[in-house]
Amino acid sequence: MTRDNNECQRCKGEGEFHVAECVHHKKHLRKHPELALADSNLISLCLACHDIEHSLLF
Repeated sequence: MTRDNNECQRCKGEGEFHVAECVHHKKHLRKHPELALADSNLISLCLACHDIEHSLLF
């Protein structure tokens, strides 16, 4: 979250601002455990955006 200035990157991409509350793995850990701590696989999100990201998986 420090890398992303504690800002939700999804909100930021839509021209809005919200404090990041969690870190999301872009590629699911069950399929890609080797990417668990890879910066390129992590994104800071607010809880609402995190829920949206997970709903997009189904």
